[in-house]
Amino acid sequence: MIADADSVPEPAIVPVDEMCMICGLGGPVKPITGTNGVFSASFTTDPELDAGDGVCWRCEYLAGQMDYRRYHWVATSDGIEVIKERPELIDVLLDPPEGPWMVQYKDGSDFLTVLNGWIVAQRLNTSRQHYRMLVDKHTVGIDRQEFAEMVAFGRDLRSREDAPSKRSLIHGPTAGDLSRYDIGRDEYRHLTNDLAGREDWRIAVQLID
Repeated sequence: MIADADSVPEPAIVPVDEMCMICGLGGPVKPITGTNGVFSASFTTDPELDAGDGVCWRCEYLAGQMDYRRYHWVATSDGIEVIKERPELIDVLLDPPEGPWMVQYKDGSDFLTVLNGWIVAQRLNTSRQHYRMLVDKHTVGIDRQEFAEMVAFGRDLRSREDAPSKRSLIHGPTAGDLSRYDIGRDEYRHLTNDLAGREDWRIAVQLID
């Protein structure tokens, strides 16, 4: 979808016509060692790559685009929007695009982890209410309404004069945090009983200001 949206032409002559070890699609592929430095033999660290024969022109193009490697992005059939600031990603997650789409959250990992993560990303979202976001090497399920409530809750806590740290929100406030920050009893119970350990909550906290 990304290659089509970016109008990347299929190569006229390729050495092999097999299955891509990243996206799993059949067609023209190149051996790992023959991709002009985009990939190398050390890239084959993920066991799921064993199912493929090489790298297709689509994935080679995607890996060569530095913005797709360094930042968050949302892809649709109309193109890709690169998102360089975390708070901007909230707007996409709270108001997803129509039609098939995919979203990646770059969680501070290295390039190899991001590339291997694309292996599990080969399922497009078709719903705006329940969808999955690629986060490095795994996907995180998002319920749009619940996520909106998490964002509102986190923003409320972070807007206070004695605002709790993002660490205390993600992992649950300690006894010391309760004496230091403005956190009510019900809010403490919600943080420790309902939200602690949830990936969607962690992402919500990381994205808010």
